[in-house]
Amino acid sequence: MLVTNPRRINHEQLRILARNAKGGITHIYLHWTAGTYDQVFDDYHINIGEHGELFLTCNMLREYKEHTWHLNSKAIAITLCCAKDANAILYLAHIHP
Repeated sequence: MLVTNPRRINHEQLRILARNAKGGITHIYLHWTAGTYDQVFDDYHINIGEHGELFLTCNMLREYKEHTWHLNSKAIAITLCCAKDANAILYLAHIHP
């Protein structure tokens, strides 16, 4: 679901969150939203904006989020806010002209 007023955090706040999650996280999943650069989704713990801004959509990194089919427990989801209208055909055409 789209978040209308996401909480922006800095790197020090992220370090504190990571320290508090220590021992409870076994996987980190990296995603892209398929949205615009300014759209933040609450399926992920951390959304990264167009200029590297960090948006947090949870209170702690151990919070359960539904981001990866059957692989959400003890996992952190980090996503790039990007790739609107992307598809495999456009990607392959770009790398294999």
